[in-house]
Amino acid sequence: MKRILFICLLISTNWVASAQYTWKLPNELSAVLQFMDAEVMPPIDGGYRGFRPPDNLTQNCHWAIRSRKDGLEIRYLLSPAQEEQPISNHPELAAHRLAMHICSNEENSIMTTRELTDNEREVLYNADWGKVYILSPKVDFSPYTYCKMVVLYRENSGLAYIFNLFDEPSQNIDNKLYTFRFKNANY
Repeated sequence: MKRILFICLLISTNWVASAQYTWKLPNELSAVLQFMDAEVMPPIDGGYRGFRPPDNLTQNCHWAIRSRKDGLEIRYLLSPAQEEQPISNHPELAAHRLAMHICSNEENSIMTTRELTDNEREVLYNADWGKVYILSPKVDFSPYTYCKMVVLYRENSGLAYIFNLFDEPSQNIDNKLYTFRFKNANY
């Protein structure tokens, strides 16, 4: 009897663990991630589910995950490096332009920004450059009150925009900032 219980426990543990770590990414997103030598690492807690965000007039994204429990939606927009696009060599311009584009024009809208620390940039993201914007998004882009936009750049790979959308700030949201990274460090 103990042996049967042990085998059932082992099988169920493997099934739960594989369900938590397996994400079905869209083929287009997988191809872009491979080209950029990057990976998406969705949280394993909070009951996150992946989906294709609906198209909107402000900015479409490749993929998103959402947790009702955490009150957080994370969207991913990837822009691979292209030699014929001069802006891809100036990530700070592209990032600021997109932040201004998705930020609401309402009277009480906010926008703040900060550079990533060297530790965040090099160790956590394997990026050459990075910035975090906190802003009030346009309603067409998101019904959430706030957007924490993490922008990452690596030479010869491109730009990654990660939009963390939420209504109430919390430490839990800050713990979910590291869901994307470039695979191999250039350092």
